[in-house]
Amino acid sequence: MKKVSIFVFVMLVSIASAMAVSQMDAPGTLGLGSSTARSATQVSTQFTITNTGNDTISSITYATSTDPKYQIQLLNLPASLAPNESASVTLQGFIPNGFAGQLSIGQVQIRSAQLTKTIPITLQARNPLSIKKIAFNIDGSSDSVKDGETVDIKARPGSKITITITFENLFDKRTENIDINDVTADVTALDIDDGSDFDDSFDFDLNAGQKKEEKFSFTVPLTVDEGNYDFTVDAEGVDDNGVTQRASATVSYDVEKQNHDVRVTKFQIAPSVVDCSPRTIIMSTQFTNYGSNDEDQVSFGIRQPVLGIEINQLGISLSNDLGSTDSKFQRDIRYTIPDSVRPGTYQVELSAFTDSNLAAFQTADVTVNSCGEQNNSVAPPVIVNPPPTSTGTSGMTTAEPSSPTSTGVGMNTTLIIALAAINIVLLIVIIAVAGKLLSR
Repeated sequence: MKKVSIFVFVMLVSIASAMAVSQMDAPGTLGLGSSTARSATQVSTQFTITNTGNDTISSITYATSTDPKYQIQLLNLPASLAPNESASVTLQGFIPNGFAGQLSIGQVQIRSAQLTKTIPITLQARNPLSIKKIAFNIDGSSDSVKDGETVDIKARPGSKITITITFENLFDKRTENIDINDVTADVTALDIDDGSDFDDSFDFDLNAGQKKEEKFSFTVPLTVDEGNYDFTVDAEGVDDNGVTQRASATVSYDVEKQNHDVRVTKFQIAPSVVDCSPRTIIMSTQFTNYGSNDEDQVSFGIRQPVLGIEINQLGISLSNDLGSTDSKFQRDIRYTIPDSVRPGTYQVELSAFTDSNLAAFQTADVTVNSCGEQNNSVAPPVIVNPPPTSTGTSGMTTAEPSSPTSTGVGMNTTLIIALAAINIVLLIVIIAVAGKLLSR
């Protein structure tokens, strides 16, 4: 009987031991400081640990794996925790001089006779060299962003972009008065030029509390692909304490193509100055499709009524593939300015259309110099209609004005001579009659 009792007792102890569970609930990560915390200051945070097991956690201690310069310690750590008991613990540390940004600095271990809990620690402090704002101006429209944000305004091929970056020294002028000197700021528009970058750099000093703006401008290449592009800023300087201060930011912007975007990429008149006959000029034109759609109803017209220029072409097709020659159309037109045109500078207008909608407009000047006596009459317009359908081709068209209409100068001269003769005869008769009357 005694042996049975001992056996039962051992079994009960074993069961009780098996049912005893030690568990502790604690945060997954502990963070010290903030984005406004200054260097060379002490920071702390509170957190709760809870015994979620059914056994007492005893002999609680802690250990850290952080650099001593951070002065990490746990305060108010209990020696033990009964089941379901909680305790508020304080994590305290120090932000070393020159520390900026957010960094993982190590971990703290809460140890006991029953278990060990490991918690990572991060430390954050204000960066005295601040990229306060990045302002985009795209084709006259503006938007400001900060690190990690995307500009609301869309750029397109050929867009003019000006980016204004505002830097600031966050050291207080009255209480700290620490300057940041020899700041170098590198700015980069990544991959925007067919996989290559546009970049620039600026050098400046920042007194305590001072802000400074730097501008960076570029034009989006016409052959750019649609998509999202990054713009980066990296700045570095040394403060009066000899501490290197750094700041960086990455923002993004979108490039989108319009559905219909046919442009005049060339309109030149050569020679641009003419004088004596023959006043022959060549008007060189080129059109390119930068839109996302293929175009099969492109037309253009060249007009200058005083010079008698009225040239039209219809049915041009342009591919949306800028890598193909079919995305461009080129034509050179030879035209002779009539000798009757008076000296002066004349603006020739070129208009391009897609599906009868005005797509592009450009002008070019031609100057007509004096060359002897000029007739005031102007030749009538000449209309040149090349073949109805053209696709990515080029060629030369000659437009010759019609001859001026005859003004009948020879007939008018004969009439004047006849009238003059009649007047002379009448005058002789009158004189003869008057002579006879006086002789009586």
